[in-house]
Amino acid sequence: MHLRNLNVLVLSGGSFQGLALIKGLRYSDSVRIIMVDSSPENIGKYFVDEFLVVPEVSKTNGFLRSLFNICEKEKISLIFPSTDIE
Repeated sequence: MHLRNLNVLVLSGGSFQGLALIKGLRYSDSVRIIMVDSSPENIGKYFVDEFLVVPEVSKTNGFLRSLFNICEKEKISLIFPSTDIE
């Protein structure tokens, strides 16, 4: 039986650092990867289970509110930031 029982959120997954995280997480069959980025055009979105656009990190309130809503809706277990800013 194939289960994806760990929902993981990768922040700024469209970056080179995010792509490295995604590639590492792909080694596990039990991980469902949700990626967010402020840019809808990025390479990372093609390697995840779900991709969502969020406000830029500099728009702190909107960014955090979006993350909170995603974590609640998707039942996120782990969050992986890709940059020092996050």
